Amino acid sequence: FGADGKSADSFYITFDPFARRWVLLRIEANPAYGIWVSERGWQGNAIAFTSNFSYANGRQYRRRITLIRKDARTAGIYDEEELSDGSWTADDAVELKRQ
Repeated sequence: FGADGKSADSFYITFDPFARRWVLLRIEANPAYGIWVSERGWQGNAIAFTSNFSYANGRQYRRRITLIRKDARTAGIYDEEELSDGSWTADDAVELKRQ
């Protein structure tokens, strides 16, 4: 997925049948990378992934990515970062529309 024309993100999503959970691997061009897992799986049209192993510009952080399918042609990717007090703050949002 290209977010803003300045960088590119690659998302790989798979289901681990042995652990019985969805897994997301994200690699960015800036450089950043992480491995996320979804403990709950799909809830309707949304799935949330949380990472304990993510790095951006050499700094480790904890993030949550939520994918939401809005309709047959539209989806959203919502990225949040966990703050030091345990709360979450919005970091990035990308709306995707199939041509």
